[in-house]
Amino acid sequence: MLQDFLKALGKNPSAKQRASFKTLPNYKNGRFLNGDGRPLTIYKKAIFRSAFKIFRPQGRSPVRIPSIKTDLHSLPDNSFVWLGHSSLFWKGEGGTLLVDPIFSATASPFLKAIPAFEGANIYAAEDFPAIDCLLITHDHYDHLDYKTVVALRPKVRQVVVPLGVGSHFRYWGYDPQHIRELNWYESFSLKNATITATPALHMSGRTLFLGRTLWASYLVHMGKYRLFFGGDGGYGEHFREIGEGRRGRAWTNKGNSQEAIFEGEGPGPIDLAFLENGQYNENWPKNHMFPEQTVQAAKDLKAKVFLPIHWGKFCLSEHFWNEPIQKLLTLADAAAQRVTVPKVGEVCRMDEADKRDPWWKF
Repeated sequence: MLQDFLKALGKNPSAKQRASFKTLPNYKNGRFLNGDGRPLTIYKKAIFRSAFKIFRPQGRSPVRIPSIKTDLHSLPDNSFVWLGHSSLFWKGEGGTLLVDPIFSATASPFLKAIPAFEGANIYAAEDFPAIDCLLITHDHYDHLDYKTVVALRPKVRQVVVPLGVGSHFRYWGYDPQHIRELNWYESFSLKNATITATPALHMSGRTLFLGRTLWASYLVHMGKYRLFFGGDGGYGEHFREIGEGRRGRAWTNKGNSQEAIFEGEGPGPIDLAFLENGQYNENWPKNHMFPEQTVQAAKDLKAKVFLPIHWGKFCLSEHFWNEPIQKLLTLADAAAQRVTVPKVGEVCRMDEADKRDPWWKF
């Protein structure tokens, strides 16, 4: 029990790797900076004050969450399944992609802390076919789960993570040759896909040592589709920059902010964006987006359609479990922004109409 707890804490980058970060534009004084160049915004007192409210029953789902157990081995190409919270499985012409999986009963190394809603935790590692790429946005417990990634290890062909996060995977027994760490605007190609890490306004850390690893969003070209995985983070200028296909100022020559994210490419439409919508709080306004900001982020990205994530499985803030989706849909419809809201486990094909059955209303 104690051994599993200690192992779940992971391992931050070595002194040698930290030394290699010192020349990076988004690293200073031993910590990574946010996408706008600001130091981490840490709300320790607010988080502790809210913790007592978060663990009270009223924030949790009162009944079983409707969900569907899909055979993930037989998904058609260019389809995806939302697995609850920020976990996603994509089957494309270029292979399979699993993002931020968490199949444990809790989003915490502490037993029974932050439990999954009943019905929202129906998948396990054995349900998955071979995974061409395991993609992680950052190392918080609700996005990088020790037991899940250890159980998935025999199925995973490649791991792509932000800088420093590979240290956890090496500590947990993954082959270093199968781990690729990216800074913002660095890319990695596999089969018929290109993955590019892009900025986010958030933070990282599995212990009190915060900011030792990077956090990221991702642009993914797979086959004919361009996808965006937002991970966690507050609203900022980076969404508009990504939507316009240009890098942030700190990554361009002589401050020229028109340098393209993908070399030789201009801006292109994002076919599908997965954007955080949930666990927001006035006590930490810069680390997570409120529903109106999520809609604006989709607009900034020029996303054809987006799927709200980071809700429907865990209670990590004070709002009621389905408040985010009810607010978001009203705002998205008023802004004429397409949004799809499938059930946990429901198959979504890119050539199908948006999912809008109000399964969260009970």
